[in-house]
Amino acid sequence: MSDSEPETDSEPKFSIRCRGIYSTALTKFLLDKNFKVTQSSDLIRERLSLNIIPEEPDLSIQNTWNRQGILCWGKKEAIDEFIEILQEHFLDVIIRKSISGKDTILKGKVIGINKYNQSSILDFGKFKGIIENKIIPIGKFIMTKVQQPSIGKRKAILTTNITIPGINAILIRNSPNKISKKIYDQEIRQNLMKLAGSLKPRTWGILWRTNAAETIQEDDNILIEEIDRLTDTSNQIIKKFRELEAPGVIYEGIPTFNAEFPSIAKSELDNIRSEIENISTIPNHHYYKIFGENFSFLINFAEELIHKIPQNKNEIIQETQNYFKQFFPNENDIVNIYHVKIDGRIFFLSPGSVISFNKNNGKIKLRRELRGRIRSYYNGIGAIKEEGDYAILDCNFGDWFIRTEYFSKDHKSKGNYWNINTPIELYINPFRIQYVDLEIDLVKRIDGEIQILDEEKLDRVYEEKYISKKLKDLAFEKLFDLKKTIENN
Repeated sequence: MSDSEPETDSEPKFSIRCRGIYSTALTKFLLDKNFKVTQSSDLIRERLSLNIIPEEPDLSIQNTWNRQGILCWGKKEAIDEFIEILQEHFLDVIIRKSISGKDTILKGKVIGINKYNQSSILDFGKFKGIIENKIIPIGKFIMTKVQQPSIGKRKAILTTNITIPGINAILIRNSPNKISKKIYDQEIRQNLMKLAGSLKPRTWGILWRTNAAETIQEDDNILIEEIDRLTDTSNQIIKKFRELEAPGVIYEGIPTFNAEFPSIAKSELDNIRSEIENISTIPNHHYYKIFGENFSFLINFAEELIHKIPQNKNEIIQETQNYFKQFFPNENDIVNIYHVKIDGRIFFLSPGSVISFNKNNGKIKLRRELRGRIRSYYNGIGAIKEEGDYAILDCNFGDWFIRTEYFSKDHKSKGNYWNINTPIELYINPFRIQYVDLEIDLVKRIDGEIQILDEEKLDRVYEEKYISKKLKDLAFEKLFDLKKTIENN
């Protein structure tokens, strides 16, 4: 047992494989929650004193494309337990389950094409998906596999490269036989290729996974039986495709979900990482890691420096933070606004020009030139949107709300709008404010009336299990505290 493994008499129920910028903190966190770690990287094994465990995990974890959270897939029971402990431990974590699991095989109908990016759009009833870089005639029924699941309102990314995974092998449609590059022994490779030649199903190729190297030395009948099972599955898939009316699921894939880590979750992951004795962690470690690879190198260097000369820790942290501040926006710079919905959609609001920004306390004021349909109404405040209108946005990074005041072209106020959201973060390349919208809002009309908007939406996303009860209750608490403050001013 490693020094980081929990002291418990019970065997771990589930195993995990973790990759990406959150891997050190999450591996430590899940070890403490009695998970077993498999296929860990050399760096993680060194940091957490882990043994090499090569077995396939029950749950795989990697960071999302934008590094704002993690994508997870695996056994349903392992996913359910992981989600439960995430929502219990991380206050503002947002959970988005996929309708279609990873590697799900479907029969879909092509309903549209996008000539601009050479993609085809398919309908599957409950969701839609995209096959990129491939134009398929509208109305055609095709077999596809989910490469990137639909999360929230996002379309699934599909492929026509159909695979059926097993423990030791993967069947790949219309492919030659292959062997994992991680199998180095030439004699074992030759034996596996010979075995694949005798077993290859019609129109399918065999890819031997890393596990096959050990299995063939123990008993090659295990591999033969597995290929027989996978071949039966492939025959059932072809049969079901021919018989099924589109849209429909041909083969259930792996349950998948996305967890977004807003500001507080990132800070808690920093705290977990800081508990590891043989490494150092500076404040805002995971936040800074999202800035890009060049900044990641700086973080790694600063933390190595602290580990070697701990007596200079405070000075190193201060200098690192000062270095980051020089990349923050200045007066007149344009800042984008990423308004992230709980279901994962991102609304890019009209950007703002910096009026003022205090880099020490995080208070920023932006002027936004409003776009959109003229002679429509501003949501909640009842004022008419007219040509020449603009808005002033006020917020403090770390606050649970953003205040926007709308003005006419002759600078007369049209009302105020407060958006309740997860604590605000600022990023660079490009400059952008980012937060997750918690659905509820507060408005103050020009006549002084104060009104709460969309309470039922926050209740609904809680019922749909995107958020925990703790986050829902805190969002309402922040709303009512804000309302009281406004009423008293």
